[in-house]
Amino acid sequence: MLDSAADLIQRRGVAAVTLDDVERAAGVGRSQLYHYFDDRDDLIRSVVHSTVDTVLTSQEPLLLEVDSLADIDRWFDPIVANGTRQDVVGGCAIGALAGQLSGRDDLTRQASVDAFARWEAPSSRACAGCRRRASCARTPT
Repeated sequence: MLDSAADLIQRRGVAAVTLDDVERAAGVGRSQLYHYFDDRDDLIRSVVHSTVDTVLTSQEPLLLEVDSLADIDRWFDPIVANGTRQDVVGGCAIGALAGQLSGRDDLTRQASVDAFARWEAPSSRACAGCRRRASCARTPT
């Protein structure tokens, strides 16, 4: 259910996805959906957490190895390749969700803020470490 909801939201956007859409895509009934999620907003918050988990699973190992600008390229290249494969449909998964959820209820908005912070932390650490070692310092032109 969660994967189906995440896929639909990535392709169509939060506002365009209904619980009926998720039920059809996942092949489940409403009672099963409500067994796992309190309501649509609970499902959306779960999609936010799942999305950041998916992104971090692929990106975090690469970020742990950032020591140079070349390492930043190695981290960023798969992100660009994935976007190209998808024709950039939906854009950045976390950024797209954050933009769509900014006007929702406080819990959902906070889930979006937390998700972005979870994604931002390892990339910020990697870049800060690289700068401290001066291996990512700008060279004079």
